[in-house]
Amino acid sequence: MDTTPSRFALLKKKKTWVIFISTAVIIYLILRFSGALDSESGSTEYLTSEVTSGPISVTVSGNGQVISSEDIEIKARASGEITALNMIKGATFEKNALLASIDDVTARRSVRDAEVELENAQLTLDKLYEPATALELKRAESNIVQAENDLEQLKFNYQRDKQDMERQIEKLEIDLPRAYEDAFNTVADIFVDLPFVMGDMEDLIDGHDYSSAQSNLAYYTNQMGNTDEAKEQKERVRAVYQTARISYDETLDLYQATSRSDTEALEALTQTTYDTVYDCSQALKELNIFLTMAYDEMTEGDKNADISQLLEHLDDVSQDIGSINPHLTTIFDDLENARDVADDLADSQIDLENLDTEFAINKKTSELSIEEKQQDLEELKAGPEELDVKEAKIKLVQKQNGLTDAQADLADYSVYLPFDAIISEVDVKKGDLVSSSSTLGSAISLNKLAEITLNEIDIVNVSVGQKAILTFDALDDFSLTGEVAEVDATGTVEQGVVSYGVTVSFDLDDDRIRPGMSVEVTLIADSKQNTLLVPSTSVKTQNDKMSYVEVLENGVPVRKMVTIGLVSDTMTEILSGLEEGESVITSTISSGSTNGSSGMSGSSSRSGLGGAGFIMGGGPPR
Repeated sequence: MDTTPSRFALLKKKKTWVIFISTAVIIYLILRFSGALDSESGSTEYLTSEVTSGPISVTVSGNGQVISSEDIEIKARASGEITALNMIKGATFEKNALLASIDDVTARRSVRDAEVELENAQLTLDKLYEPATALELKRAESNIVQAENDLEQLKFNYQRDKQDMERQIEKLEIDLPRAYEDAFNTVADIFVDLPFVMGDMEDLIDGHDYSSAQSNLAYYTNQMGNTDEAKEQKERVRAVYQTARISYDETLDLYQATSRSDTEALEALTQTTYDTVYDCSQALKELNIFLTMAYDEMTEGDKNADISQLLEHLDDVSQDIGSINPHLTTIFDDLENARDVADDLADSQIDLENLDTEFAINKKTSELSIEEKQQDLEELKAGPEELDVKEAKIKLVQKQNGLTDAQADLADYSVYLPFDAIISEVDVKKGDLVSSSSTLGSAISLNKLAEITLNEIDIVNVSVGQKAILTFDALDDFSLTGEVAEVDATGTVEQGVVSYGVTVSFDLDDDRIRPGMSVEVTLIADSKQNTLLVPSTSVKTQNDKMSYVEVLENGVPVRKMVTIGLVSDTMTEILSGLEEGESVITSTISSGSTNGSSGMSGSSSRSGLGGAGFIMGGGPPR
């Protein structure tokens, strides 16, 4: 039998192997790229650079041609009144001749202020290096002793005040029961007289001294002709009497149930007794008014009414009033005295608690003061801290830069001729007010000039008077220095691109330089000396606004926010956020040890393919 496989079977078997091999490759790549097949995990290295102090310059470059001469405008670089004008039309002036002076009083004052600030910054730094004098050490030691004495005095005052308060509380705790005892005795005296008073009012109001069929109140009302006024007063007497009766009965029950040792109950009894005595006093007052009305009516004119009983009633009321009113004053005084003693006791207890709290706070403050003064003494002996010195140095550099800027501003108030020239026009006179970029006149150069064009981005960093370096295509290894003589105020648009002309004068002439030669001019737009610098590759931005660098802490990149100043091609000025000597990350090197591949990044670490495997960077900065 023929055992040779058919064509279809062979194709089917081949397809199966292709699928198998493809699957194996995919699995291998996944394992390979995930690092599962690596003998070691990838490692990350960081290249760093120290923060240094030095000069930095920002330059702008442009190309153009050499020209022989040109009528160039002479412009002011400051605003103010022209105080001197030396320009004469047709006159020839040499390079650096003073053409005009602008009032510079304010600028000179700024320079003086900057000089004073620089001197103060230098004195501050010098003072840090000075060793402590014997007097300063003695004063620091004296401060410690004084702080320790203050703490001892605080403790003494606390113990004294606490004892005084505790004695005061003890006295008040004795006085309070006595005060309520006095009040209770007054209550007892009141309840000796009060039953008789209540009995007299009851007999007088509801008694039948004139007729068994008619109460005394009704009788007197009839004697007053039952007028509305008499009826109203009678009802008023009954109402206040009923109030006094109810108050008396309730207070009597409370009096009989109250213990002398219960101060809260004694206070309630005293208050209730006062209210009862007041109600009785009001009832007697209204009753006296009623009886007086009856007396006036019964004795009016030639009436011959029997008023003997009425006079007896008036006398009873008068005696009761004389008996009850002193009790009203006494019970009020006793009540107020007891309350005052209770309030004083509560206040004293609160004061004692506050004294303890305040002492604990003041004691802690005093102890901290002693520690601070001891630390001050140790710092005096040890000399200045490194951080203080660095801070003073930074301030000194800032003041130096401030003076440099002020001096540069002052120089703008004097207008000098940047090249040998003939004055062709004079457009101002002495006393005129000019502003920055005002045209004072024009001059025709007697020397060669370079004319270049710059785009609208670079032109903002260019101004008259800036220094320049000129190189020529036709002259190898040859350069000249120069100065910006003129900057076009208006740009030229060509094919949508805006450009500005800049004229540069030569500091020295050379016969080899001829008009029409190509020239490259590098302008020094800005510069600073002795400022903190880092490589520009180490500076990154966050949200297109905040700048930061990365430093290593325990081998891990950590962000530090910084404020930047000038930026050159390779270096960036740091205004704040770093100190000289610190190290910043400039680039990251990530490698896998299995295949020996490596990658480099100048920013935060990232992953990428290298060789046959991934190159893994470090984690993101925290």
